[in-house]
Amino acid sequence: MGTDNEKLLADPLYLGLRQKRRPLADNVAFLDEFMVAFREVFPSALVQFEDFSSEAAFFYLDRYRDDYCMFNDDVQGTGSVILSGFINAAVKSAEASGRPLADQKIGTSPPAAISDLTPPLPS
Repeated sequence: MGTDNEKLLADPLYLGLRQKRRPLADNVAFLDEFMVAFREVFPSALVQFEDFSSEAAFFYLDRYRDDYCMFNDDVQGTGSVILSGFINAAVKSAEASGRPLADQKIGTSPPAAISDLTPPLPS
């Protein structure tokens, strides 16, 4: 897909495609066609998107997630790693304290940042 980073484009060791990224609108038809063809050939496979710009990452996730088995590492990967850390911390705290997992609390700063977005853990 290229890069808009001038430093990378000028770097002789850069291994990526040596061109600027095309506008998002130019890639939509290509990815629409790719997603259909990929599913025809590999109906049970997961498509992992990686290293899109933030705008493109959210756009493609919204566009394809209801119709295809897909994962956007830039958006979902970071969140899943952070969430797994929180869950592991809660499990370890429950083990150390002898109290049920459902009694464990995770604090954030500001306090409502994550707690407003996540459902309570099942007991």
